[in-house]
Amino acid sequence: MPDLEVLPPEVNISFYAGDGVSYKLVFKTNEDPQVPIPIPGTIEAQIRVDRGLTTPILVSFSTDMSEADPEGIVYISLTGEQTQDLVEHVSTKKGKFKGVWDVEWTAPGSEPRTVIQGDVECLADVTR
Repeated sequence: MPDLEVLPPEVNISFYAGDGVSYKLVFKTNEDPQVPIPIPGTIEAQIRVDRGLTTPILVSFSTDMSEADPEGIVYISLTGEQTQDLVEHVSTKKGKFKGVWDVEWTAPGSEPRTVIQGDVECLADVTR
């Protein structure tokens, strides 16, 4: 009997501390040709040290939903100050922060759905 999997795809991200980062998320169908999927509602993205239930949020991404409905494009970003805060966290070892992140979409009147998840790595910068 086949398994039924409803897990979001894994996308690991790495960046340099002190640098601002921005990601463009494009939601499209799997059909050919691909068609944009409108993304009404809200998008939240966060970084934590691990997936534990009591693990605090270390940083939350800013979101830009201006092209989300009907184009299916969402931008998420972190400031340089936020990325620097990650390598100053007590869990950082030898200038490298390791954690987890995900992106959650909540359509109006619906339950949240995690659309991307993965590992995060932030390296301490050399030039300060």
